[in-house]
Amino acid sequence: MNDLGYEPKTLHPEKVRERVRGYSAAIDTMAALPKGERMPHGPLIDLSARGVKRGFYMSDVWSIYSPSRQDVSQGYDRIKSALPGAGWKIVHEGPDAAGKKDPQLRAEHQVDHFTLRVELISDRPMLYITVDSLIFIAPPDVDLNTFH
Repeated sequence: MNDLGYEPKTLHPEKVRERVRGYSAAIDTMAALPKGERMPHGPLIDLSARGVKRGFYMSDVWSIYSPSRQDVSQGYDRIKSALPGAGWKIVHEGPDAAGKKDPQLRAEHQVDHFTLRVELISDRPMLYITVDSLIFIAPPDVDLNTFH
């Protein structure tokens, strides 16, 4: 057994990437900030899989900037309201850890247990979003060192 609390499943990294990309797109839709500027993003593979042989996870870190703090705040509220209906459970909500007291939330998807963090950064104004998969095991025919 490992210290993850679950046994990682075998899945091709491209399938994991598609799921993470889909969740990011859904969160972007929930925010409903069509005039917001998005930082280019795309799920990246991470091989630091806590000792799991051939293990990996995908992480998508991105943000939405807007000239209006009110727009960004409303986008945060829309995400927060829409998450439960989209299969997400909010597991934490409160001020950020940096002491700026910006609101942030963490959620876990109830089907596949991917995680989400949304932070409203008021002094920019922007939403900072992270979607992470669980750790998976790559099939034997996948070379994780060359997978992009």
